[in-house]
Amino acid sequence: MTMNDPIDEIAEKVADLFAARGYAFVEEDHLEALAAVLSAFLLTAGIAVHETRPGAELTGPAAAPGHALPPSG
Repeated sequence: MTMNDPIDEIAEKVADLFAARGYAFVEEDHLEALAAVLSAFLLTAGIAVHETRPGAELTGPAAAPGHALPPSG
């Protein structure tokens, strides 16, 4: 797993939180699946995602006009 997409880092932090709380241990080879579930949640819930990669734009159903996040920075 590379940390190019913010969702990858978020998945790793969620896995760390699970472990710290004694709730579950997510092995490294399952982090990609956790990232996919988190991404699917955002898409299904219609939550706009502000991509941080160069040249990326707001994505998801909520990226329609009138639903965009304000520019960062």
